[in-house]
Amino acid sequence: SAGNAAWEDPTYSYPDYNLTDSVQDPAQCWNALIVGGFTNQVSYDIDEYPDWAPVAELGKLSPTSTTSTSWDKTWPDRPDVVMEGGNLLSDGASHLLPDCLSLLTARRRRTARDRLLTSFAETSCATALAARLWGQIKNQHPRRWPETIRGLVVHSARWTEGMKKEFSGL
Repeated sequence: SAGNAAWEDPTYSYPDYNLTDSVQDPAQCWNALIVGGFTNQVSYDIDEYPDWAPVAELGKLSPTSTTSTSWDKTWPDRPDVVMEGGNLLSDGASHLLPDCLSLLTARRRRTARDRLLTSFAETSCATALAARLWGQIKNQHPRRWPETIRGLVVHSARWTEGMKKEFSGL
Protein backbone atom coordinates (compact mmCIF):
# COMPACT_ATOMS: atom_id res chain seq x y z
CA SER A 1 0.00 0.00 0.00
CA ALA A 2 1.27 3.47 -0.86
CA GLY A 3 -0.36 4.76 2.32
CA ASN A 4 -3.16 7.21 2.93
CA ALA A 5 -3.12 10.99 2.70
CA ALA A 6 -3.98 12.86 5.89
CA TRP A 7 -7.48 13.74 4.70
CA GLU A 8 -8.78 14.19 8.26
CA ASP A 9 -6.37 17.11 8.71
CA PRO A 10 -8.42 20.38 8.72
CA THR A 11 -6.01 21.87 6.16
CA TYR A 12 -6.39 18.91 3.73
CA SER A 13 -6.70 20.03 0.12
CA TYR A 14 -7.20 17.71 -2.85
CA PRO A 15 -5.05 16.99 -4.85
CA ASP A 16 -2.30 19.04 -3.18
CA TYR A 17 -2.01 16.72 -0.17
CA ASN A 18 -1.92 13.71 -2.46
CA LEU A 19 1.14 15.16 -4.14
CA THR A 20 2.92 16.27 -0.97
CA ASP A 21 1.92 13.48 1.46
CA SER A 22 4.63 11.04 0.50
CA VAL A 23 4.05 7.34 0.04
CA GLN A 24 4.90 5.50 3.23
CA ASP A 25 7.51 2.96 4.21
CA PRO A 26 8.20 0.45 2.62
CA ALA A 27 6.99 2.07 -0.63
CA GLN A 28 10.47 3.44 -1.26
CA CYS A 29 11.81 -0.05 -2.06
CA TRP A 30 12.54 -0.75 -5.68
CA ASN A 31 11.23 -4.29 -6.08
CA ALA A 32 7.85 -4.26 -4.32
CA LEU A 33 4.57 -3.64 -6.11
CA ILE A 34 3.30 -0.37 -4.63
CA VAL A 35 -0.45 0.19 -4.92
CA GLY A 36 -2.32 3.47 -4.73
CA GLY A 37 -5.92 4.35 -5.40
CA PHE A 38 -8.06 5.99 -8.03
CA THR A 39 -11.83 6.26 -7.87
CA ASN A 40 -14.89 5.60 -9.94
CA GLN A 41 -17.05 6.08 -6.83
CA VAL A 42 -18.93 9.34 -7.41
CA SER A 43 -22.60 8.41 -6.85
CA TYR A 44 -24.12 9.11 -3.45
CA ASP A 45 -27.51 9.83 -1.89
CA ILE A 46 -27.90 13.60 -2.21
CA ASP A 47 -30.86 13.50 0.21
CA GLU A 48 -28.63 11.98 2.88
CA TYR A 49 -25.76 14.42 2.17
CA PRO A 50 -27.49 17.52 0.75
CA ASP A 51 -24.61 19.96 1.24
CA TRP A 52 -21.82 17.59 0.26
CA ALA A 53 -20.08 16.74 -3.02
CA PRO A 54 -17.52 14.12 -4.07
CA VAL A 55 -13.93 15.33 -3.71
CA ALA A 56 -12.53 13.50 -6.74
CA GLU A 57 -14.20 13.31 -10.12
CA LEU A 58 -14.76 10.04 -11.95
CA GLY A 59 -11.48 8.29 -12.80
CA LYS A 60 -9.22 10.61 -10.84
CA LEU A 61 -6.73 9.86 -8.10
CA SER A 62 -8.48 8.75 -4.93
CA PRO A 63 -8.45 11.58 -2.37
CA THR A 64 -6.82 9.26 0.15
CA SER A 65 -3.93 8.02 -2.02
CA THR A 66 -0.35 9.26 -1.61
CA THR A 67 2.35 9.60 -4.29
CA SER A 68 6.09 10.08 -4.63
CA THR A 69 5.91 13.25 -6.74
CA SER A 70 7.84 15.21 -4.11
CA TRP A 71 10.76 12.76 -4.18
CA ASP A 72 14.07 13.25 -5.92
CA LYS A 73 13.75 11.90 -9.47
CA THR A 74 16.43 9.23 -8.87
CA TRP A 75 13.81 7.27 -6.89
CA PRO A 76 11.00 5.29 -8.55
CA ASP A 77 7.66 6.92 -9.26
CA ARG A 78 5.05 5.60 -6.87
CA PRO A 79 2.52 4.09 -6.85
CA ASP A 80 3.25 1.50 -9.57
CA VAL A 81 -0.41 0.73 -10.10
CA VAL A 82 -3.73 2.09 -8.84
CA MET A 83 -6.94 0.24 -8.07
CA GLU A 84 -10.28 1.44 -6.69
CA GLY A 85 -9.68 3.29 -3.43
CA GLY A 86 -12.99 5.02 -2.86
CA ASN A 87 -13.82 8.69 -2.59
CA LEU A 88 -14.55 11.35 0.00
CA LEU A 89 -17.39 13.82 0.33
CA SER A 90 -16.72 17.44 1.22
CA ASP A 91 -19.00 20.20 2.46
CA GLY A 92 -16.30 22.80 1.87
CA ALA A 93 -15.13 22.78 5.48
CA SER A 94 -14.66 19.10 6.30
CA HIS A 95 -14.38 15.69 4.68
CA LEU A 96 -16.21 12.42 5.15
CA LEU A 97 -15.59 8.84 3.95
CA PRO A 98 -19.13 7.44 3.59
CA ASP A 99 -19.97 3.80 2.94
CA CYS A 100 -21.60 4.72 -0.37
CA LEU A 101 -18.25 5.85 -1.83
CA SER A 102 -16.42 2.75 -0.63
CA LEU A 103 -16.44 -0.88 -1.70
CA LEU A 104 -18.16 -3.73 0.08
CA THR A 105 -16.27 -6.61 1.69
CA ALA A 106 -16.82 -9.47 4.11
CA ARG A 107 -15.89 -9.04 7.74
CA ARG A 108 -15.30 -11.33 10.65
CA ARG A 109 -18.25 -11.75 12.98
CA ARG A 110 -17.40 -11.52 16.66
CA THR A 111 -21.01 -12.01 17.76
CA ALA A 112 -24.13 -13.35 16.07
CA ARG A 113 -25.43 -9.77 15.76
CA ASP A 114 -22.42 -8.45 13.82
CA ARG A 115 -22.96 -7.66 10.17
CA LEU A 116 -21.28 -9.95 7.65
CA LEU A 117 -20.44 -7.11 5.27
CA THR A 118 -18.74 -3.78 5.78
CA SER A 119 -17.33 -0.94 3.72
CA PHE A 120 -13.69 -0.89 2.64
CA ALA A 121 -11.73 1.98 1.11
CA GLU A 122 -8.45 3.85 0.86
CA THR A 123 -5.17 2.24 -0.19
CA SER A 124 -5.85 -0.92 1.84
CA CYS A 125 -8.84 -1.59 -0.39
CA ALA A 126 -6.81 -0.85 -3.52
CA THR A 127 -4.05 -3.18 -2.31
CA ALA A 128 -6.54 -5.99 -1.71
CA LEU A 129 -7.81 -5.58 -5.27
CA ALA A 130 -4.25 -5.64 -6.62
CA ALA A 131 -3.51 -8.79 -4.59
CA ARG A 132 -6.61 -10.38 -6.09
CA LEU A 133 -5.41 -9.49 -9.60
CA TRP A 134 -1.94 -10.84 -8.83
CA GLY A 135 -3.47 -14.07 -7.49
CA GLN A 136 -5.67 -14.50 -10.56
CA ILE A 137 -2.63 -14.19 -12.82
CA LYS A 138 -0.64 -16.61 -10.65
CA ASN A 139 -3.53 -19.08 -10.77
CA GLN A 140 -3.62 -18.94 -14.57
CA HIS A 141 0.18 -19.08 -14.89
CA PRO A 142 1.44 -21.08 -11.88
CA ARG A 143 4.99 -21.44 -13.23
CA ARG A 144 5.57 -17.71 -13.57
CA TRP A 145 7.95 -16.10 -11.12
CA PRO A 146 6.59 -13.41 -8.75
CA GLU A 147 8.81 -10.88 -10.54
CA THR A 148 7.19 -11.80 -13.85
CA ILE A 149 3.70 -11.33 -12.47
CA ARG A 150 4.71 -7.99 -10.93
CA GLY A 151 5.98 -6.92 -14.35
CA LEU A 152 2.75 -8.00 -16.04
CA VAL A 153 0.66 -6.02 -13.55
CA VAL A 154 2.81 -2.88 -13.75
CA HIS A 155 3.29 -2.87 -17.52
CA SER A 156 -0.38 -3.49 -18.24
CA ALA A 157 -1.49 -0.61 -15.99
CA ARG A 158 -2.83 2.50 -17.75
CA TRP A 159 -3.66 5.98 -16.54
CA THR A 160 -7.36 6.81 -16.55
CA GLU A 161 -8.49 9.78 -18.65
CA GLY A 162 -9.17 11.67 -15.42
CA MET A 163 -5.62 11.10 -14.14
CA LYS A 164 -4.13 12.11 -17.50
CA LYS A 165 -5.96 15.44 -17.30
CA GLU A 166 -5.16 15.91 -13.61
CA PHE A 167 -1.46 15.11 -13.73
CA SER A 168 -0.34 15.67 -17.33
CA GLY A 169 2.07 18.43 -16.25
CA LEU A 170 3.99 16.29 -13.74
